[in-house]
Formats: sequence, C-alpha cells, structure tokens
Amino acid sequence: MSAFAKQIFEVFSELIDNHGFVPARATSNKEFASLVRWETDDVFVYVFVRDGRSGSANVDVSVWIAPPDEPADGLDKLYVG
Repeated sequence: MSAFAKQIFEVFSELIDNHGFVPARATSNKEFASLVRWETDDVFVYVFVRDGRSGSANVDVSVWIAPPDEPADGLDKLYVG
C-alpha cells in the first residue's frame, strides 16, 4: 500500500474506528484512497480522497451515497432514470 493511502487511512481513522467505514485497500494507490460503509443492502456510503496537490497543500474529498455495485454520477448507475 502506498504512503498516501496509509496517511489517508490514518487521517480518517475516526471514521474507521467509530463509524464502520472500511478502507478499500485494493483500489487505493499513490494518488487515490477510498473508504466504504455498508448502510443497507441497496445503499453504501463511499469516501473518495484524491491527491489534488500540485505543491503539498490540498486533497479532494468526495462523499457518495450509492448502490454497492458501482458509484457513478450517471442516472443509469443509480437505477433512477
């Protein structure tokens, strides 16, 4: 696992330890890390963290609530369109 992913999992340890999120180690790399929490059979909560730093200041964090098969912004992926 990359140093970036390890740092992200440490920063978000509160979510892991107290709120049921699980690090998605298999998909995390040197520029991306994610965590996931199972809500119901049809709903998962995803936290995506991308290294958007050109220097060393910012990361981009997104929270998605989506079906477990694949989070995406297309209506076909959310089964509502």
